[in-house]
Amino acid sequence: MLQSKKKSMALTTILAFLVVGVGHIYIGRTRRGIALLIIGLVADTLISGMAFLMLSQGDTSSITDSPSFVAVFVAASIGSLVFFIWQIMDARKGCRKYNSTIV
Repeated sequence: MLQSKKKSMALTTILAFLVVGVGHIYIGRTRRGIALLIIGLVADTLISGMAFLMLSQGDTSSITDSPSFVAVFVAASIGSLVFFIWQIMDARKGCRKYNSTIV
């Protein structure tokens, strides 16, 4: 019978901190990790695009001058930060659960 080794909580946390979803992949939750990775990439791309639009505008008035655009940018940034922190905590929780099943 093949025995699995316990996963490192520290490594799980570091991987989840460095790249969204990789902590999940490390503990064997590959589908969830890939889904989180894709969601994180899409969110970061959209937020970066919005920031680029806001910073690259010239003297001309544009949609990025509107308070609603700024509000969406701020809300998206906060949501992305919450998602980032949640996925780290979820990876740690998954690591604890994985390790509790190992003899």
